[in-house]
Amino acid sequence: MLSREENDLLTRVGPGTPAGEMLRRYWHPIAFINELKKRPLRRRLLGEDLVLFRDDRGRLGVLALRCSHRGTSLEFGHLEDGGLRCCYHGWLYDVEGKILEMPGEPADSTFWQRLRHPAYQVQELGGVIFAYLGPEPAPLLPRFDVLVRDDGVRARRARTVNCNFFQMIENSVDQNHLKWLHRTAKTPTWDDGEINPQPFEYGILNTYTRHVAGKRYAHVNFFVLPTMNKTGNVEEGHPTEHQASSSGEVMRWRVPIDDTHTMHFTVEFGAIVDGKPVAKIMKDESEQGLIESKFGVYKWDESINWFARGDQAKVRSTTAPANIWLTPTGELFFCAACIKSPSRRCKKVSTRWASLETPRRMRSFGSFRVKTYWIRRFKLPRNRLPSAAMITLSRRGRGRG
Repeated sequence: MLSREENDLLTRVGPGTPAGEMLRRYWHPIAFINELKKRPLRRRLLGEDLVLFRDDRGRLGVLALRCSHRGTSLEFGHLEDGGLRCCYHGWLYDVEGKILEMPGEPADSTFWQRLRHPAYQVQELGGVIFAYLGPEPAPLLPRFDVLVRDDGVRARRARTVNCNFFQMIENSVDQNHLKWLHRTAKTPTWDDGEINPQPFEYGILNTYTRHVAGKRYAHVNFFVLPTMNKTGNVEEGHPTEHQASSSGEVMRWRVPIDDTHTMHFTVEFGAIVDGKPVAKIMKDESEQGLIESKFGVYKWDESINWFARGDQAKVRSTTAPANIWLTPTGELFFCAACIKSPSRRCKKVSTRWASLETPRRMRSFGSFRVKTYWIRRFKLPRNRLPSAAMITLSRRGRGRG
């Protein structure tokens, strides 16, 4: 179990934080090129509020959201005269943060030459817009195959997820969840398999081997630092197919919006051979842009009697620990045996369960099923809830995430 200090070290991503400074050394997807339609676009990345735009000359820009003059949001600005003009007093910024015009100042004023608005590097690749918020020189933007191949079709989608980014990226290494969270009618029949994670130059290489219908299969999955997940092909109808697999090439980015919210970008690529697609990939949803996820709203798939594919990760990412209970007075109870070995059924405590309703002020966390006997007891400040990355065990029962 992580201490509070360790949890903060991994999940705080604002300017000046250890994780935030590390993440600022990488390019991150921030939007799709199809989202920029003659008006600026507001986005939040690594705890910073930004405005993304394409000026009337076709150049991409990412600036700090608030105007340097009076703090007006530049998402309401006008794209004209080679830049982005603030809607309040007309200050005009170019894509590099230079002030081109400063209406209302004396004709001989040089103030506009001495002021520079915060601006960041931005590039488009494969229909995805990437931003770099770190120091110079910026690294090269990686040319992953799903972004640059031109011998097939590409599909993109993005959504917000209501948890910190670290809770999502640890899922890339945890291959045990595939059988259960991304279940089909066949996945419960798999054996537990073997997982062999190995560090490599760019992250972690996972080989997940399991026996299905008497045959042995191995699935390769890459966690690529700092937030990416690259998966191998699983043909449609294959015995090891699950609800998160694809017969195409797939790359996923789990990008921190701030300390408690994440953008999940997915790009799939399917090759075309002799005029025919050789892989079935998802539908392109880049025109819809970044889709906002809502707490407690999940689509149900009757064909598998489980949450629909696109919502399974949301169910997982908004979970709360099953063997954790926060009382109305702020006391946190958990089972010592489960903390030491969360993958096993606890044999040191009562297996009887009781249903408890959370207090009204914490009702957004729903109803949980919790064990009635606890070995350890910790005191937290009143109304202070444990972070999702601090303890990641599964929710029991239903409720809002």
